[in-house]
Amino acid sequence: MAGKYVLTGGPGAGKTTLIRSLAEQGFYTGAEVPRLLIQKLMQENSQDLPWLNRTAFETRVIIDKIADYQKSPSDRDCFFDRGMPDSIGYMRLDNAVVPSEMDAAARSYRYEVIFMLPPWEEIYVNDNERREDFQKAERIYGLLCGVYKDYGYEPIIVPKGSREERLEFIKSHI
Repeated sequence: MAGKYVLTGGPGAGKTTLIRSLAEQGFYTGAEVPRLLIQKLMQENSQDLPWLNRTAFETRVIIDKIADYQKSPSDRDCFFDRGMPDSIGYMRLDNAVVPSEMDAAARSYRYEVIFMLPPWEEIYVNDNERREDFQKAERIYGLLCGVYKDYGYEPIIVPKGSREERLEFIKSHI
């Protein structure tokens, strides 16, 4: 039976590499919504960037994530780079009030398994869209673990290892 799965964790833990590898193996993969949105907003000189207006940014992320979820096929395993509860974790990071629509989306759009990638300092790098330092990435990871549990998930921690080892671990749990 086909399912919907999330790869999440703090920034720079290897999610994108794994999502790309899953796509190469023929799995359906959702868009990296936050990164794509940041790139778009930077080009537009928008004030809705996460470091300027977390609530506006995460609201836009949720809208795009819902669209991504709804367009995903129901007859294939689907992997998403972050899930709906991630936005709530980032809202909590900034001590922002979570809009009821965001909470409703996290409750309504469900996933079979949450794969949580722990912080990994050896592979962590900053770039134009990832501005957090490693200590903040660790804090985000902890918040995300808690948020997913709050929404009824028991995340599976993906051990550090080679790309191939991590892929095999993930595929063994679907």
